[in-house]
Amino acid sequence: MFNSRTRLIIVNTPNNPVGKVFARDELEHIANLCQKHNVICISDEVYEWLVYDENKKHIRIATLSNTWQRTLTIGSAGKTFSSAGLKLEVVARCFEYELKRINSSECYFNSISNEFLKKCDKLVQALKECGMKSVIPDGGYFILVDYSQFASGEFQLDADEVKDIKFVRYLIEEKQLATILVTDCYITDHRHLAENYIRFCFAKKDQTLDKVIEILRKLKTN
Repeated sequence: MFNSRTRLIIVNTPNNPVGKVFARDELEHIANLCQKHNVICISDEVYEWLVYDENKKHIRIATLSNTWQRTLTIGSAGKTFSSAGLKLEVVARCFEYELKRINSSECYFNSISNEFLKKCDKLVQALKECGMKSVIPDGGYFILVDYSQFASGEFQLDADEVKDIKFVRYLIEEKQLATILVTDCYITDHRHLAENYIRFCFAKKDQTLDKVIEILRKLKTN
């Protein structure tokens, strides 16, 4: 909520964890409020090249009217190239090479979303067969998944742990499958809103995704 005390807002598009890509009218509304209340906008756009819905497009809020001067945009070579930890020199050379062919369909920036979309669709289908409901992402490389069908009594919320922590630990220790919490994106009072969800990352090698799908199929039969 914007008011006289608001000094800064953080916008994340494409969003993590839900994968939402903000539309132009939504960003314009935020930009207008920033101007009205003299608010600085930190725009987290680390998944800017990973947009899957052809009817949606990543829009940099800093490109909107009268917004550039009050916006700090954050990008990420680690997210773009799925290679956190690379030396700066290597990253710079990757950008230099790809920018020279930015107008080509073979350019990494233009092809990576198609490659990841196939991985996303493959994992979503496996999750569906397993009985988990997926929130299909517009962008990013996470799938938000409702696992409540598997939330038996042993995974219920108690005073010690949130339910999704128990389920994530179960998948790691018993099924050798690593997933990601969602409740850690919420303040304590709101964690119950996300306790039935976990995240799957599909930015993986095909061999790794095949192993994930194999585990999911066994999870279904069990």
